[in-house]
Amino acid sequence: MSPGKFAIIIVNLPGLIMAKRKKQQLISIAGFFITAIIITLLFPKVGKFKYEYQQGRPWQHEDLITPFDFPIIKSKKEMDEELTKIKANTKQFFKNDTNQINLTKEVLQSNIEKALLRLSKNESLNETILDIVSNETLERAYISAIREKGDECIDTLYSVGIIQNNDKIVGQNKEFIVYLFDEGNAYHEQFLGDFYTLPAAVEKIKSFSARLEKTQGHILESALLQSIRPNILYDEATTIKFHDNEINNIVTTKGAVSSGEIIISNGEIVNDEKILLLDSYKAYYNKERGGLINSFSLISGQIIFVGSLLFFLYMFIALFRKDILRSYKKTFSILSLEIVALMMVFLITQFDGLSIYILPYTILPILIRSFYDTRLALFAHIIAILLSAYFAPNNYEFLLLQTGAGMISIFSFVGFRKRAQLFLTIFIIFVTYSTLFTAITLMKNGTIPESATIMYFYFFISCFLTLLTFAFIFIFEKIFGFHSDFTLLEITDTNSKLLKELSVKAPGTFQHSIQVANIAEAAMSEIGGDSLLVRAGALYHDIGKMKEPLYFIENQVSGVNPHEKLSEEESAKKIMDHVPYGIELVKSEKLPPVIADFIRTHHGTMQVQYFYKNFIKSHPDEEVDLSKFTYPGPTPSSKEAAVLMMVDSVEAASRSIVEPNYQKLSDLVDRIIDYQLKANQFDNADITIKDMNKVKKILKEKLVAIYHVRIEYPE
Repeated sequence: MSPGKFAIIIVNLPGLIMAKRKKQQLISIAGFFITAIIITLLFPKVGKFKYEYQQGRPWQHEDLITPFDFPIIKSKKEMDEELTKIKANTKQFFKNDTNQINLTKEVLQSNIEKALLRLSKNESLNETILDIVSNETLERAYISAIREKGDECIDTLYSVGIIQNNDKIVGQNKEFIVYLFDEGNAYHEQFLGDFYTLPAAVEKIKSFSARLEKTQGHILESALLQSIRPNILYDEATTIKFHDNEINNIVTTKGAVSSGEIIISNGEIVNDEKILLLDSYKAYYNKERGGLINSFSLISGQIIFVGSLLFFLYMFIALFRKDILRSYKKTFSILSLEIVALMMVFLITQFDGLSIYILPYTILPILIRSFYDTRLALFAHIIAILLSAYFAPNNYEFLLLQTGAGMISIFSFVGFRKRAQLFLTIFIIFVTYSTLFTAITLMKNGTIPESATIMYFYFFISCFLTLLTFAFIFIFEKIFGFHSDFTLLEITDTNSKLLKELSVKAPGTFQHSIQVANIAEAAMSEIGGDSLLVRAGALYHDIGKMKEPLYFIENQVSGVNPHEKLSEEESAKKIMDHVPYGIELVKSEKLPPVIADFIRTHHGTMQVQYFYKNFIKSHPDEEVDLSKFTYPGPTPSSKEAAVLMMVDSVEAASRSIVEPNYQKLSDLVDRIIDYQLKANQFDNADITIKDMNKVKKILKEKLVAIYHVRIEYPE
């Protein structure tokens, strides 16, 4: 690349960065509009019942006088009792299969012949049977005689009827009523005892056969037992249809309340009777009256409500976290959590019997605190619960409980250094929920009603579901390319793969990285920022030096310098190559993308000064190709990256000072950072001159401690 083209790129770089940021901001703003639409669609499209009440608690509103007539809806218990009664007493329908008697007689002939054949093969029988089967005429007569007796028995059984068993008639007494269809599709009642059951029919067959000659009785009994079938058959389809009709015809109401009647007075306890009246009033209001609200006005109000709250969130981010709006991924990560929170509330309200309090609301502030900061986590949580409160049965109580739990989750999350600490946070959240709820209940009722104890169970479920935070952190890291404190803690362990390899292949670089990490972390703590993030970036910023460690002076312990055999351009390339190789390494190990950003920006667009100046001295008459001695950048775009650049340059340069003292170290710190500032290396980073002065102070203190230098005080 020619010096001219390189210069053009450097000059136009700020403009390109600004254009990219503007595009990202526009996408972020569009994200707010889309989020507003999605959340508005989740809101119910009928008027919201304006009264809030709970069973066992006092009525907190004015006397409720109904302005219209409405029916009283039966309680769930009453409906369940009626359903149980219908199920237990459902009519059992049967049909008389008139063809069964003829079918049974036809089968009987064949079964008699088979039974006789079996007997003829039994050698222990007398010779009479053998004589009969050996003579065809005698055999036909013998079978006919048995058949005649069998038909007589069948006529007797089917004239009464053999009823088919089912679960409903097994074990019933003889007075149990069944319903039998007549010809013409009419039915009449009959007692179960009016019919033979299969066991009774078997006994009748045995009794009838016993009156015959022994051999004939044996043959007839065997043949009849194989032939007989019920003729009074269970009509399942009609029974089910009748059962369904009875259920559909259940009357869901009992009486009515007339217009002008007092439903409940202020301070009156909402007991079983009152809860029935209030539920009936609410159901009628939502169905008949709520639907009368102008749809356009309702939706307009919801749009204004949702839009206002999201506008508050936008303004907070625009004023205090501008960097988020410059990255649509960051913006979408926050907005997606708001949508998920409302989606959970919407889904839970679609199921009767499920409480909104079982939802793990504290996941949202914990997640945002994991990736951003405390203020944003709290503000985003407040916006989420304000939106969710529209669905809650007691808005004030819901807001108080969720605000308190959210605050505690954020406060207890500060300083997280181990995953196990999340369990302690969850326990503290449960205690907060329980304490606040107990306090509110005591203030309202003066006691804890038995009906209110279920709330503690809901809180337990909510806290247990908060363990899903681990899964959400993993998902967010993969989808948005983020990093959490948990991940940073793992990768800053010096026993991790890359750092361990660095300590072996490039021990000097490893020690330099440790020193830079310690100083940068202290500096970030002083000026305010992500100290854990800058530590991670510092530990990996020179990881690329593992490729050819001897080309870097801190690893040249034998006194051999391979640069002596290279030209200045070649040496500069060897030095600068540690940046792309380092990026390649951290990508292959799937470290967070922000680590690659630290590697990419820790030299910014500075020159490799030593070889650049040597080239000028060695080639005074040649035009310098500046691109061969300049890091490709970009410059730091965050406060953390800017601090790393300062600390890295100063710590490396301090190693070359002969007989270091306070003045030399102080001058070195001021000279290097001032030079970087004049070279516009911090133009894209959110760092102030005040911050840089604090970093200088920390650097001087740390270097003095490292080199055991005593500060000389004036006499």
